[in-house]
Order: sequence, then C-alpha cells, then structure tokens
Amino acid sequence: MPIALLIALLLVFRVGGAYTSESLPNIVPFAALFFCAAVFARACPLLLPAAAFAWVIGGPVTSLIQGYQVFGMIDVIILLAMLVCVMIGYRLRGKTTFLPLVGGTLLAATFFYLSTNFYSYLADPAYPKTWDGFTLAMWTGHPATHLPTWVFFRNSLCANTVFTLMFVATLKFPSLKTARRFGLEPIAASH
Repeated sequence: MPIALLIALLLVFRVGGAYTSESLPNIVPFAALFFCAAVFARACPLLLPAAAFAWVIGGPVTSLIQGYQVFGMIDVIILLAMLVCVMIGYRLRGKTTFLPLVGGTLLAATFFYLSTNFYSYLADPAYPKTWDGFTLAMWTGHPATHLPTWVFFRNSLCANTVFTLMFVATLKFPSLKTARRFGLEPIAASH
C-alpha cells in the first residue's frame, strides 16, 4: 500500500507540475526521490522501481500537457541524469546523517539541472552557441519564456531538499518501527 501511495503522489507531482509550470515551475522532487531510493535501497528495495514506474508513466502525460513530443532526446538526458542521482545515492549508502543526505540531494539536483539545461543549450536554436547563449540557458532562460531558468533551479533545490528532509524525518519519527531498518535511530520520546 505505501508503494501505491508513493506512485500516486509522484504522478500528482509530475502531472501537477505540468499544469503549474508558470506559477510554480519545477516543484518536482524526482532527483531527491531517486537519490533517496538509492541511499535506502537495501531497506526499501521497492522504492527505486516505484520511482522509475511513476516517472515512466508520468512522463508521456506531462509531455502531452506541455505540448512536447511524448518521447524525445530530452527524455534520454533526463533518464541519464536520474541514473547519476541514483549513483550519488549509492555512494552515500550507510551515511544517513543530515549533512551527507542534504549535501547528496543538493548535488543530485544540481547535476540534474545542469545536465538538462546544457542539453537545452545544445539542442535549442534559440540559444546562440556562444558564452552568452550558454549563460542564457543556464541562468536567464529561454527568450520566449517569462521566467528565468534560475527560478527553476531554486525551486528544484527547495523541492528536493524538502523531500529529503521529510523522507528522513518520517524515518526518524519515534512511532515508526522501521526507523532502525533504515539505519536511523528514532528520536527518543521525552517524558
């Protein structure tokens, strides 16, 4: 049941993000999800397949809503970026303290942002293939849009960090019996 709920939440994030791309762009914590799924893969082996399933199902729907082709080269770039997020998570397995988890999440989200925006810079003819075009792709944004790309980056960092903190806080909650399975000590209840 929790995996079905997770898949449903991820689909809501993915599809809902397509509808709110102007008002709340990139509030989608997929980098953190794939990162956390790898960090806690031994304790929760279904988390990574559930994340992948939600991403694969939600991707075509999101593309249709936003008017893009259902599967294109950007999807391959996103998949490769997600694999790097997983690799970062696997490197941090066993390090379940605050700093490595938040640092790993920020690294994963930053890599995801840089790789997808770099692809946009290379593939989109609206970006001149100069230093100015590169900074336009990485910071200012597409000339036809209203929001600069740094807003997407900021929102991505926030969404991914909040997701990771909520994920870990849930595991540290004293009433959860699974906290020790994840290598986390529950917070002792004060009397």
